[in-house]
Amino acid sequence: MRRLPVRAALAVALTLAGSVAPAAAASTSLTIRAEVREVRLGATFTLSGTLTKVAKGTPVTRQVFRGGKWKPTGIARTDAAGRWLMTVKAPTTPEKLALRVQAAVKGRTLTSAVV
Repeated sequence: MRRLPVRAALAVALTLAGSVAPAAAASTSLTIRAEVREVRLGATFTLSGTLTKVAKGTPVTRQVFRGGKWKPTGIARTDAAGRWLMTVKAPTTPEKLALRVQAAVKGRTLTSAVV
């Protein structure tokens, strides 16, 4: 049974930064968690996290790093508490899998850590 590493299973929050007011920047964060550290080829696993201080239904876009670029591969929406959840199917051939999520909030794009 071959396994594919998922880079990290720890949740890491990144706060919105840029030209927005500091109070707004500190109040919005995006986290990501992988339920496993390794996954069998072709198996499914879950990514989850939170997007704070947003309305229910805010889209969170999953991206995979392939060919030197981040490519969108799926979308989840937040619940009333800002939680999001999505199922991912692992590749069927061995490769290092790097995933992240992004969300647009108040004109800015938040990007999670890579798992």
